[in-house]
Order: sequence, then structure tokens, then C-alpha cells
Amino acid sequence: MKFELKNIHLWPVFKMTFFVTTVFMLLFLLIFGKQFIAMFQSMSELSSVDVGAINFGFFALLSMAFIFGLELAILNTIIVVLYNLFSQWLGGVVVEFEGDWEIVDGEEKVKNNK
Repeated sequence: MKFELKNIHLWPVFKMTFFVTTVFMLLFLLIFGKQFIAMFQSMSELSSVDVGAINFGFFALLSMAFIFGLELAILNTIIVVLYNLFSQWLGGVVVEFEGDWEIVDGEEKVKNNK
């Protein structure tokens, strides 16, 4: 049985991308946060701008994770908008499943399990 994916809804893509990337980035920053702070402090010693004087605390790490998740969610949403636009013109991705499938009341059921 062949299915063609022509449209992807935007809100679930934005929501899931934002949540997943924010959580992973927050975990990454919690694990490696001290290295980031040390890196910013060493950068201030080499430049004329005093970056090390800025207090990079827990709130700064939270906001970095939030901003990273928001940027990736916006980027993925733009990609989905482009996919939806091009799939209307050129056709969507075709996926083929093996076996006999029957869709009854919105639920898929396998007729024969090979």
C-alpha cells in the first residue's frame, strides 16, 4: 500500500522541536556549563571587551537553552513550510508499506501478517 505525504502541520513540528531541543540543550549546558563559563572568562583575558565580568549563572544557561530551542523550532518550521509548498507543486514523499492494510474508522489494521 502506498501513501503520499503532501502536508505536514506546522504547530506539532514547532512544539516538538522546541521542547526536544530545549531539553537536550539544557542538559548539555548543565553538564558542560562550567567549561562555557571558563571559556568566556578566558576570552575576556584575550580581548579588550570584558566578557568575563558578565555573570553567566544558571539563568543565563536557561536562557541560552531557550533561545537555541526557539531558533531550531523556527528553522524547522520554515523547512516544513517550504516542504508543504514544494509538495503541492511537485508531489510529496511516497511511502510504501508491505502487507495488506485496511483503514477502518481512522485506525489501520493489518489483514495478513507476512
